[in-house]
Amino acid sequence: RALLAPSAKSASAEAVGRLSDLIKFSGDGSLAAVGGHWDGEVRLFSLSGPSARYVRSINGHSRAVTSLDLTSDGCFLVTGSVDCSVRVWDLRVFLASLSPDLGALKVAGPVGPSGQSSTLTTGIALKHVLPGHSGEVTCVRIDPRIDLIASGSADKTCMLHSFRTGDYLRTLYHFAPVVSIILSPMPASSGGGALLTYTHESRDKTWSIFLHSINGLLLDFVQSASLAVPTKSEGPKPQAPQVQAQPAQALPRSPVINRASTLISSISVSSAVEPSGIPTNTAPVPAPLKEAISQNEDELSYVNAIVFSPNGKFVGVGGTANFILILRAHDLRPVHHYWCKNAVTQLAFVYDGQYLLVGLADGSLCTFAFDPLLFHH
Repeated sequence: RALLAPSAKSASAEAVGRLSDLIKFSGDGSLAAVGGHWDGEVRLFSLSGPSARYVRSINGHSRAVTSLDLTSDGCFLVTGSVDCSVRVWDLRVFLASLSPDLGALKVAGPVGPSGQSSTLTTGIALKHVLPGHSGEVTCVRIDPRIDLIASGSADKTCMLHSFRTGDYLRTLYHFAPVVSIILSPMPASSGGGALLTYTHESRDKTWSIFLHSINGLLLDFVQSASLAVPTKSEGPKPQAPQVQAQPAQALPRSPVINRASTLISSISVSSAVEPSGIPTNTAPVPAPLKEAISQNEDELSYVNAIVFSPNGKFVGVGGTANFILILRAHDLRPVHHYWCKNAVTQLAFVYDGQYLLVGLADGSLCTFAFDPLLFHH
């Protein structure tokens, strides 16, 4: 299925959001929302039929939408834009009007994108408008379970609002633009409810990951300068003493426990669909040798993917380096790593967290077994 995502011609240069933040799916896979268009609209697609069907455009922002997020049931949508605002949309009446057979209830209206017949429906209501940022919004997250909407911005802040009322709750201040926000999959009632913010300073290529409680309390953080590059010769090291979470200071280099990791499978796409300038590499992932690391791949200078394990106890981090770091969620200390043959672009835990699915910069996919019981060896 192909969705009409923003292209180089149709998207504005203002649409600086990550592709993973511009396309979101409902939990059952029946609805997709696509942002990043130059006119500030968000396009909705029904996926309940044999093919993706354009059903509605949402207009509310004056400039390009850089990030959006859907609730798991697809009933609420939150959007962030270059216009510095965050908007929350109620889609419940709209979803009720969709026909499960045709993908949408057809109503006379204008022609949709690429000449598709418009399936314009009513029932999308603006629930909240959340101002407060002084810079473009770079990332948004919504979780009705904990009554929280989180938004990050280039103004170096992360703002928390109530999902139910739209009331302002708290501002989390950082020393660099906030690029991404990740919410723990575990609700606060079960002892979870953590919030991660990722910041990146483009001038000196440094990044940080901050761990907060859902109430905004800073619990811990990790910086790019504090992570040791894993090598095959490295063995288990004594655990570094605990350092208090003070963002103004750099953490000491943390030990990385090295252990041979098992690659379950690897799939490479043909060179015809690979990104331009990236050579085709269909060979299996090489052994974790220091010599296999090329010029920039021994340094995690930029993080492309951060993901919680389904139980909320571990965090996977991947980026410009040839390895994936596994951190403990409660203190962000490295406990394991997986070697890859290229830079990491996406991470996802599958099959209830038993496997880690990895997307690489050369277009290939690999799967690693994920067994926390073996991390202490």
